[in-house]
This record gives sequence, structure tokens and C-alpha cells, in this order.
Amino acid sequence: MKELERVAAVLKPSELMLDWINKHTVESDRLALSEIQTDCTVILLPTFDDEDSAEAYLNEIYDDLFISELSSWHDDEALWPNNRSLDLFLQWFEVEFHSMVFDVAETVSHHRDDVTIQ
Repeated sequence: MKELERVAAVLKPSELMLDWINKHTVESDRLALSEIQTDCTVILLPTFDDEDSAEAYLNEIYDDLFISELSSWHDDEALWPNNRSLDLFLQWFEVEFHSMVFDVAETVSHHRDDVTIQ
């Protein structure tokens, strides 16, 4: 198992993101918050000395992340919020930072139905 020198950031959609998705979805396909908060987007960031530094980096890239999340639901940019500020991004997504990131892909061996970490 190899520890990566990276920080993982999980983008967890909020009720506001859900409202936007459902507003632009036919009624029969509307979702629940629990459905969009499962299997959330995870991004790898450079390492930082503290969470304030990670948040400052997020301030620089939030619009690209916002666009990526919006486009994963609707390609029509006319449906996207016009004023995509950092404040709006943080209202639409809870961001969790995780400093312990491990790559186990090369150390996992499969034995029948078991997975053994060496």
C-alpha cells in the first residue's frame, strides 16, 4: 500500500444542487438527496500544510469543478446558474478534505473470492 502525497476532496451535493437537478428533470426521473450524495465526485489535490491552504486552492479551481458537476447533469449551459461564485459553489456542495490517501491497486492480490492486502 502506497501513501500518496495528495489530498482528496469529496464534493458532496447539497439540497440546492438537488433542487436544480430536479427543476430540469422530468417528474418521473426526479431524484432524492441520498441518491446524489452517493458515489460523489472525488478530486485529488496537491498536499497542503493546513486546511486553509487547501481551501485557498479550491478558491482558484471552484468554477472548473462547478462546470464539471453541472455538465455531468445537463449539457445545456443556458440552464446553468449565471453567477457561479465561490459562495454559491459552497452552498451547492459540501467539500470534505482527506489528507490520508492510499493507492492499494498494486498491492491487492485476488485469491478466489477473497481480496488480500499484502
